[in-house]
Amino acid sequence: MADVLELGFVLLSLLAFLVVARSVFGWVARAEGYSLTIETTVKDNPAVGIRFGLFLLASAIPFLNLLQPSGAGFREDLNVVGFYGLVSILLLVITREVNDKLILFSFDNDAEVIGNKNAAIAVVEGASYLGTAFIVSGAFSNVESGIGAAFIWFGAGLGVLAILDNIYGLAVPGMQEALASQDLACALSLGGFLVSGGMALGAAISGESYGWAQDAIDVAYFLALWFLVIIVVHFVMNRLFLPGTSVRKELLADRNLAAGVIEAVLFITITLFYIRVRG
Repeated sequence: MADVLELGFVLLSLLAFLVVARSVFGWVARAEGYSLTIETTVKDNPAVGIRFGLFLLASAIPFLNLLQPSGAGFREDLNVVGFYGLVSILLLVITREVNDKLILFSFDNDAEVIGNKNAAIAVVEGASYLGTAFIVSGAFSNVESGIGAAFIWFGAGLGVLAILDNIYGLAVPGMQEALASQDLACALSLGGFLVSGGMALGAAISGESYGWAQDAIDVAYFLALWFLVIIVVHFVMNRLFLPGTSVRKELLADRNLAAGVIEAVLFITITLFYIRVRG
């Protein structure tokens, strides 16, 4: 009976939190000059649906991570979850603005998602939400250390995502043009890379702190080794999964969705394996 009640509490808490996340998203949408309801139900805009859906998923990740009894009492746990949950939603809103300037710097995100119904831009934007959610989740894993540290790691995380985007752009020249032409294959591949980077950084910064200097060294080493592993394994696996062709050709010339999905899955799977082994 106790398990059923706990499950019911978790589900009701998550539902209430998602309602709050939806309200915040709706307020931001109205401030930007569009209606979430009209875009998704009247205009059938898939890009807005992707943007909203991945925003909700990203909102839930830190919330569910926080939904763990601390032993301090039910009321205290609820206050912690509510406060940090709302903060995580606000950080995701900030992420969208930073994303517009640092990752999708060639575009006006709203013009692409609302005006052009560009699903590729929405996928990359949503992937940055998810990557950031894992970073925030890792930073909030030890809430006793205060919210200041979480803000610092949040800023560092946005920087890491921007760096990963630029690395991807060097590896796949023509990425920005592909996204402008609504190349979903390229968007899925880049999105998977950004999500995996957020997962790696979130895992690196979670847990006990040993001081800023030591933490920075540990995180840098964790990410450097992750990047090396993902390059080596990704190179080998692409020869196995996409023999006789190149990733660039499949993503940019052929706009091959299958290749984009395979790329994204490989990035995330390798990262999950790495986190498991290193954890």
